[in-house]
Amino acid sequence: MELRLLVCVVVALAVTGSNAQLDVCGQAPLNTNPRIVGGHAAVEGAWPWQVSLQVSDQHLCGGSLINDQWVLTAAQCLVGRATSRYKVILGRNALNSTSPNELIRTVSRLIRHPAYNINTLDNDIGLVKLSSPVTFTDYIRPVCLAAYGSVFEHDSFCWATGWGHIKTGIELPYPQRLQQVDLPIVSNEVCHDFYGIISDNMMCTRTKHGGMDTCIGDGGGPLVRKSNNRWVQVGVSIFGSAGGCGLANIPSGYTRVSQYQSWIESQITTNPPGFVFSRAAQLSAPLLLLSVSLLPSSFFILS
Repeated sequence: MELRLLVCVVVALAVTGSNAQLDVCGQAPLNTNPRIVGGHAAVEGAWPWQVSLQVSDQHLCGGSLINDQWVLTAAQCLVGRATSRYKVILGRNALNSTSPNELIRTVSRLIRHPAYNINTLDNDIGLVKLSSPVTFTDYIRPVCLAAYGSVFEHDSFCWATGWGHIKTGIELPYPQRLQQVDLPIVSNEVCHDFYGIISDNMMCTRTKHGGMDTCIGDGGGPLVRKSNNRWVQVGVSIFGSAGGCGLANIPSGYTRVSQYQSWIESQITTNPPGFVFSRAAQLSAPLLLLSVSLLPSSFFILS
């Protein structure tokens, strides 16, 4: 995973949902330099909602903390394994070492979206319930979620984070430190022309020159943007190009979080996540890359 510059413009902002949750979501006190240029490992605590979803003590997917007991991830990460095999690590920056700031939780429940399509990756979104609530710190905090109707225009910029592969063809181990990269949104029309299966429930990023993207191991992780000093998750990383990660002009795909506000609220009835409506306008700026997985003949899943 490599990185570049993040620039997002807020045209409108409104909030819905639990006032208590909105008091805490999307705040990252240790993310003091959000305009880093170039491929970088993240500073510890910069993305306090980022979690590592693990199976048998091995990193499988990313995810994001959305309240004190629930994690948002991709449905592809929750297929074919017993709930008892999962655990979630919160507040850790380097996978190969423990941290005094971390918490580890087992999992009490896995929820895949009932309309998840394993072939097209439509509705590739899921929820993980932790075995017990966590206490928020500067290193462990929930992210806000994009509310229904939020708009992110072509060439507006957002950030992706994860522990996925940093180059195509590089196998395990994953990079040990959490990686971050800023990526420009590409329109669904452009992305659909490339893959042929992009629905309104998806969104895509693409860089003009390559070298920055999501890759295998980043699946389930968040795509976020900053709206009025509050970080908002707009996408869940789900697929990349079958030709490889970080290729110039080749889109990578995400589940569009704003399409699932009603579903998420129907599953989490206590202390619901904070939803924020926002609109990101186009802004000319340099482009960059991270890490994901793929699908049918032209793309692959990232888990």
